[in-house]
Amino acid sequence: DTDDDGDGYTDVDEIVFGSLPLDASSKISVDLSTIVDARISGESGLDSVESNLKLWLDGKNINATSNTGISNDSSITTWLDLSGNGNSAIQNTASYKPEYLNNALVFDGSNDYFSLASNIISGSPYTLIIVEKRGADGANWIIGQPKNIADNTQSRNKVLHLGYSNTNFFHFDQFQNGISNMYVSSKTSISDIVVGTSDHTQTDQFQLFYNGTFKQKGSGNKGALYGDEIYIGKIYDGYYNGEIREVLIFNTQLTNDQI
Repeated sequence: DTDDDGDGYTDVDEIVFGSLPLDASSKISVDLSTIVDARISGESGLDSVESNLKLWLDGKNINATSNTGISNDSSITTWLDLSGNGNSAIQNTASYKPEYLNNALVFDGSNDYFSLASNIISGSPYTLIIVEKRGADGANWIIGQPKNIADNTQSRNKVLHLGYSNTNFFHFDQFQNGISNMYVSSKTSISDIVVGTSDHTQTDQFQLFYNGTFKQKGSGNKGALYGDEIYIGKIYDGYYNGEIREVLIFNTQLTNDQI
């Protein structure tokens, strides 16, 4: 599909959403704070960080029209970015496409994943927020990057890892320099909310929150994240098995109150 105005959204998707396909300033964009304020029936205070929102993937709104035309078990090629930045998650290979099920994307744990075209948080502090539900115990990697350098030392701060390294431990680093032993329970029948923040200028670069509770911080060989494209549903040598309902990425480290 063509993208005549070069804003990161195809003309077809823009027409269906209601934005202008020949005007780069008119994009597919949903106001995050308005949605969150309505969900909590109050003021979220997110207005102040909306300019830092680089990616918003919502399982309730995969196609920016509240999933109109999408049925359960449909293979999904594009998970549209609702932030207005055109950083949609894409998978063009048929056998690697996650499937839609009840407002979530289901990943098979063997080869399903999406890619973002570039590292949208390169060189900056960041916050990753994911709502997910594991489909199996064992290793389940949620967000990552390719490892294109054989030397491990040279790969540091170029290979993002976020996910379960095994059934009971959660891992968050930029390759051998962060949190690798945060204890978690085995999978349950309800979704978990994972928040990871990183700011290499702080004493403790990495922070992890799990289901609303600050759990652990860590740091080692600090540095901003560089490297290549970002994966949703895998790292360079492992995949995610389960449902991902929402992904938000900010190019700032959110405060504890904002989280």
